[in-house]
Amino acid sequence: YKNAPITEAVIEIRVSPEGDFNSKMYNNYYKVIKKEYPTKNERVLLKGEFTRIPESNTSRITQSQQNHGYKYTSNDQKHIIQVFPHGLAYSRLKPYIDWESFIESFFYAWEHFQKSSHPASERDGWRPARRLSV
Repeated sequence: YKNAPITEAVIEIRVSPEGDFNSKMYNNYYKVIKKEYPTKNERVLLKGEFTRIPESNTSRITQSQQNHGYKYTSNDQKHIIQVFPHGLAYSRLKPYIDWESFIESFFYAWEHFQKSSHPASERDGWRPARRLSV
């Protein structure tokens, strides 16, 4: 389609890494893709727990946060790679051009991810996000 109604196309691969995808692996991956994806942002996993203690009529709140990978963005902010301990996601934001260029960019990201982490694929999926203007 000339003006496809896709606001974001995403391919995500879930993996079982052979060991931990640690900071050294993230840094090695970024060195390879940095020219095409210069913007790097940390993904943070936030956890919170609320516990009510009936015996003392009190509550306890605990929270924690930890690094959960990185998000790398292209200069035009239309291409995004997210890497995390158990996978990789590649996104193309609007305008979605065509399947061939989308899949080519994904394979670029995936090939270098495989070289950095040696993962075994568990699950993969493709999802177009559509928004219709009325």
